[in-house]
Amino acid sequence: MLLYTLLVVSSAITTAVHGQSLNNYQSEVTAINESRKLSVKEKSDAINKIYEENIPAIQGDLTGLSGEELHELFSITNIAFFYSQFANVERKNSYIRDLRNDYLELMKRGVATNDEVATAYRRLISARAFGDAEKLLRQSGALGLASTPVISTSPTFDAAMPAVYSLAKDGSSLNLHNVSTRQHHLIVVVAQCHFARDAALMIASDSTLSNGFKKSSVIWVENASEPLDVSDLKAWNEQFPEHPLSIVYDNATWPYIDFSISPTFFFFEDGRLVSKRTGWSQKTSRADLVESLKLLGVLD
Repeated sequence: MLLYTLLVVSSAITTAVHGQSLNNYQSEVTAINESRKLSVKEKSDAINKIYEENIPAIQGDLTGLSGEELHELFSITNIAFFYSQFANVERKNSYIRDLRNDYLELMKRGVATNDEVATAYRRLISARAFGDAEKLLRQSGALGLASTPVISTSPTFDAAMPAVYSLAKDGSSLNLHNVSTRQHHLIVVVAQCHFARDAALMIASDSTLSNGFKKSSVIWVENASEPLDVSDLKAWNEQFPEHPLSIVYDNATWPYIDFSISPTFFFFEDGRLVSKRTGWSQKTSRADLVESLKLLGVLD
């Protein structure tokens, strides 16, 4: 009887400690996530440190957590996974594994919120865990979540090399294929915001910029965390047929490319980075791009 009492008390103390700790960790991680002073790399480093020092032991025994604690754990893991797509990428697989386990426990208890279902689905897609994502969709019966589009994979596709999902000719499916980053004159544009659209509009309407881009191989991409949204790609490509947009398969396989800021222009000559331009300003960005195109050797 005494042993049973001690076990019950010990379990209650552990649960209370985990609950208090998780609440503190969630507050810390949320504050870091919302900070406007830290870079994406700094946020990732700080969140990764909190996670690695405190969370694995908690992830090891989900059954001992209350529903509220499980929601907090899911939130922490979700944020950690998001930043691992841009920095500390070696942690990405373990974070998506933990997030999947947290979600399954929430579903098992019948307490997963609609937001958690949608978040887990999006994260599994961005981790390219399509089988798990489709299983989640079937089990949850969630409305408003679109199934992944039909994807045709090139027979020569190599997941360890730079690759993209591009819009297929039918306009309703995607092609997954590698892209060569060892071209004589290459420009990679990270484009996942309205400022990137502003940049594309200026480039298309400016004869000097347009000429410089036409003399180069240009790849316009969204990072791997973006949804595989065929309609978005189609709308962009119809507006900018000379600058078609693709979605990166895995951020980690693109050397020298920082996907955390949009738009960012990377200028390569024979695989060597010769210039980089970040952000967009209607007043100064044109001159910056002209200078970079000259450094690349495609403008006099």
